[in-house]
Amino acid sequence: VTSYGSSIDAGLQQFDFSGYVSGYSRNASSNSDTDTAQIIVEYRGAGGSSLLGSYDSGAATYNYHNDGWLELKDSRFAPVGTREITVRLLAVRNDGTNNDGYFDSLSLTTTAVPEPSSTALLGLGLCSLLLRRKRS
Repeated sequence: VTSYGSSIDAGLQQFDFSGYVSGYSRNASSNSDTDTAQIIVEYRGAGGSSLLGSYDSGAATYNYHNDGWLELKDSRFAPVGTREITVRLLAVRNDGTNNDGYFDSLSLTTTAVPEPSSTALLGLGLCSLLLRRKRS
């Protein structure tokens, strides 16, 4: 995300993460022995040097037989100095022979938030345009 460096350092660059997780249980009527899925989004300095902030979903114990999929979302402004974002997917096998932590529809997008001064100038321009139209 180095190309967003100046916006990040000005506190104007927002990142939006979303995705779905689920797990599996041998006993579909209970959530016992359910394998887990976890997502961690890390905001790091140049070269991955330092961890500046993170989102951690925690270990989700959703059983797709009973619960379906759990939607996870996080929106935040990147910490000053962020130059890399890492998305880590962790699945833990708690029982059985397969690791059944599942992930789907992962997305990381960005939105630049306009500076307050730019928004104010735009508002003033629109007001003057409206006043000018009323006079005509």
